[in-house]
Amino acid sequence: MALSILSDLKLITHSTAAYKKHYPPALTDEVWRLERIGKDGAFHTRLSAEGINTVHDFLKLWAVDPIQLRGVNNQDRSY
Repeated sequence: MALSILSDLKLITHSTAAYKKHYPPALTDEVWRLERIGKDGAFHTRLSAEGINTVHDFLKLWAVDPIQLRGVNNQDRSY
């Protein structure tokens, strides 16, 4: 009986709560907080290499030069 009750519980720790995305992201949040960008994923790594570390950096590049942003992603996505 106790085993079936415990199998329904979900453990949430403070370490996993820190990696959640929230809406809307603040301009000072790290860029991985945006949808479709995983923390330490391929796109996040390429953005960091280009100096795009915050949501503000991402939006600034998207407004000024979206073609360069697409080049960072190496795909033809629309943002």
